[in-house]
Amino acid sequence: MLEEVLRQHPELRVEAERIAREQLMNVDQDHVAVEVESELYSLCSDDLNGRAGRQRGGYVEPTEAAWELLEEAIEAFDREVKRLIALGMTGPAVDTALGVIAGLCRCDGCEDGELLLSWAPDFPLDHASGIVDQLAEAGIELPPDLIAAAAPEWATSLTRAKRAHA
Repeated sequence: MLEEVLRQHPELRVEAERIAREQLMNVDQDHVAVEVESELYSLCSDDLNGRAGRQRGGYVEPTEAAWELLEEAIEAFDREVKRLIALGMTGPAVDTALGVIAGLCRCDGCEDGELLLSWAPDFPLDHASGIVDQLAEAGIELPPDLIAAAAPEWATSLTRAKRAHA
């Protein structure tokens, strides 16, 4: 629909692109963290039904199925970080990544057997390390103080992971 309006009024394209770029530049890390946390806490152990146990291709361990479901739940956030990097929008990519890391940190240590997170206790930190690596591969280094602000409990681990990647 927007594309149609811009075809009919090409003089609006520059303004529309400016507004879109502004929207991309304004990333609220805490909002991203809340969304990540909400996505992960919305998955319960019942979600393993049909994904774990005997499958057509063999047997799938519940932990393996839990990791797959958790990865799928936050895949959109990972894609957004990649998209922002591809657009050359380093600041918003970093803010989004730090929001994801903060949300993952908030989910660390879940022991509620009703929640899917309890089946994959290493998922939050492991996935956060993967985000740090993804940024490093793109030539974006997260300063230790920003990592510490987003995930105080993981600051040392994530900074160490960053150094190991270099």
